[in-house]
Amino acid sequence: MASAWVGLFAMGVVPVIHVTGLLGFAAYSAIDSARVLKVRHNGRNLLVYRADLRDTNLVATDTPHGWGLSLKHSYKRVVLAGDEAHRVTTRLLARANGTGASRALLGSSTARLLQAESLGAFVRTTAAYSESLSDEYAVRKQEYRRAFERSVLTPNLNESRNPGSLSLLAPHTRLALEMALHEESERVALAGELAPLIAAWREAEEIAGIADALLVPPAVDAQLDTMRRRVHRDGETQKPER
Repeated sequence: MASAWVGLFAMGVVPVIHVTGLLGFAAYSAIDSARVLKVRHNGRNLLVYRADLRDTNLVATDTPHGWGLSLKHSYKRVVLAGDEAHRVTTRLLARANGTGASRALLGSSTARLLQAESLGAFVRTTAAYSESLSDEYAVRKQEYRRAFERSVLTPNLNESRNPGSLSLLAPHTRLALEMALHEESERVALAGELAPLIAAWREAEEIAGIADALLVPPAVDAQLDTMRRRVHRDGETQKPER
């Protein structure tokens, strides 16, 4: 067997196989590193790559949250809503803001949140803004494509960039959005932790009320009062005369 490998090496086959394997591994590593995350949705795994972030944007909805996520993934698009949109958007923003933030950027992002009516209102406003920019981009892209087909325009790479996407929103908007979603998650988590305590407290009050009623119910109170009046009356009747 060893002699066979020596023969292949002498013929130059083994180096070719080795180089091909290295190139294949490098290509796989590059593709895998370009993947941002894997989303589990309706029993299916959706692969989201960095390029998909340029075509993923927030949308305004009539759901209780008031916003959703139009997610571009490896082979299609899906609109997420509610807690699922919140969870996936938070993960995507962590990737989009992965380079960190300067003190000035952090300050401007915090100022944006402080100016908002509430964290929820800021997220809803940002979602409407992201959707508006994305809709304008879609219309502009169609018009540009039709004009290009008529050879009226030369190719313009900027036309392929959606300014309303998660990766192309202004940095202070992206960071403020990530901060708002994290704060909301912590608030919900805290409410979830306090809920059992509140429920236990209410249950204890109910038990205490029931216990009081069991110890001295109104009917027993009334009967005891009648007995006390009768004893008092009989005692007055049996007083000896002086």
